[in-house]
Amino acid sequence: MRSRTGELTGLAEALFAAAAALVGEFERAADTVGLTKQQAVVLRAVPTTGTMAGLAAACRIDPSNLTSVITRLEQHGYAQRQPSAADRRTKVVTLTPSGRRAVGLFERRLTTGTVLTTRLTDDDRDTLHALLQRLTT
Repeated sequence: MRSRTGELTGLAEALFAAAAALVGEFERAADTVGLTKQQAVVLRAVPTTGTMAGLAAACRIDPSNLTSVITRLEQHGYAQRQPSAADRRTKVVTLTPSGRRAVGLFERRLTTGTVLTTRLTDDDRDTLHALLQRLTT
């Protein structure tokens, strides 16, 4: 019989291994649209946050680093920055049509043929999601 410490250590190791596998899936999905992992995280957050400050907080990225990420997304033609109509000191970030297509392609790649879809049933995914939400909220 395993000790409680051994069980918890095994659980932590399994979570770390699963996280590493999922990070790899995320990176491969980002690569399909020519993005880094960080750029994909930001691109997916743009529609729900809008401002540079909101994006930095939502993505847990230092605002000075976010500026270069947004610049690269603009160079790809996926996002655009402009002053807010309400406060010209605030920059608003929006997706371009190409950016919306890139998000769709990225999400299809992330949800098709990955460890989450090939190794888990719908019920397994629902249970895992509920458990992970309990750990992270």
